[in-house]
Amino acid sequence: MEHLELEPLRRMGLVSLPRETAVSGAHGGKPSAPRLSQQIAGLVVDVRPLADCAEIMPQWRALSAAALQPNIFYEPDFCLAAAQHLPEAAGHAAMLVWDPRGGGESRLLAFWPVKGALRSGRKGLARGLSSRYASCGEPLVHRRFAVEAICAILSALGAQSSGPAAVLFNEIALDGPVGRALRAAATLSGLTTSELDAHQRACLWLGVEDAGHDRPGPKQLKELARQSRRLADHGDVRLLSATTPQDVRSAFEVFLGLEASGWKARRGTAILNAQRDVAFYRTLARRLGHRGQMQVHLLEAGSRIAAAGVVLSSGGQAWYTKTCHDERLAAHSPGALVSHQIGAIARTIPGLTQIDSCALPHHRMIERVWKGRMRVGDLAISLNDRGEAAIARERTARRIRLIAKRVSYQLRGWSMQGH
Repeated sequence: MEHLELEPLRRMGLVSLPRETAVSGAHGGKPSAPRLSQQIAGLVVDVRPLADCAEIMPQWRALSAAALQPNIFYEPDFCLAAAQHLPEAAGHAAMLVWDPRGGGESRLLAFWPVKGALRSGRKGLARGLSSRYASCGEPLVHRRFAVEAICAILSALGAQSSGPAAVLFNEIALDGPVGRALRAAATLSGLTTSELDAHQRACLWLGVEDAGHDRPGPKQLKELARQSRRLADHGDVRLLSATTPQDVRSAFEVFLGLEASGWKARRGTAILNAQRDVAFYRTLARRLGHRGQMQVHLLEAGSRIAAAGVVLSSGGQAWYTKTCHDERLAAHSPGALVSHQIGAIARTIPGLTQIDSCALPHHRMIERVWKGRMRVGDLAISLNDRGEAAIARERTARRIRLIAKRVSYQLRGWSMQGH
């Protein structure tokens, strides 16, 4: 592993950083939700537009540091960039739980960006912020008051006369600390829970004695070594790891160009295909790079970049959020090689306990390289007697969307592998 320096980037033709284009906010300058404040069992539940949460930045960061389970996608840098640039963040509010009981300044116990908290209607669902660039939806809850804070959220939602029938916590680790806290809060509140789209996702468990089973077996290691030797026919193979703020921004531009040269660009899903997406991710690279929470890894073969991967981190967790490769070198499995090396780097980082692949179900490449698994899915909590029907409608809608997607992919000749 080598730390990234600017000279390799100059050899790739990247000589300077781009100027970031100003893009109007996704909320169009209008409040995304009305404000609401309720007192629940000594706690205060506050609902405010997501974009307005910049004014509670110190408390938000303190909660992120004390969270039962880290979630980079619900921390300030990601959420505020999404509220500014991504259309799917429009209309979202933040449900905040404050503890005023200690005297002095209230302590923030929970943060959950949610759509439909106040206007979903008696038959609707309130659901967490979901984005094509976010892979986890666990709310940030204080480790000492997690169940109490979640109970306050559920009570506040259930108390609304025109509020939702059920609440949906999307794409969470179902057996993780927050997943268990959500179930405990539902049980204490006398509510029922349901799982939707539960599946196994590739990950690496780090820092535990039995983590050896997460590593590729001898046969797979031999194949990776063979592919690396074949890739070396194009020049020396090495991994360049960008960790400093300037290098992260520079390396991310290389990632953008490589991604835009492949199938994602042809399908219109590469970051560079949309101005808003570019503005969002460049903002993220600047902010998270400055805080040491974003790393970009480039697998170099001679003068060419064979593959690249983006890793975000918070506390003891990391997320392998983006990857791409040079399709001209696909026969040498550069995506598997860079993923294997990213996993090897993760094992050397003190305090890191898990790295989530953020992969879709049945993603063959990452599941061959990373052998650990975590159970991921959506957890729905029924808030009243209309909740079960609302959840059933959600299941039906998902089946219809999946069938429509399969038909669309077949007509275009695209593969559904990993989707």
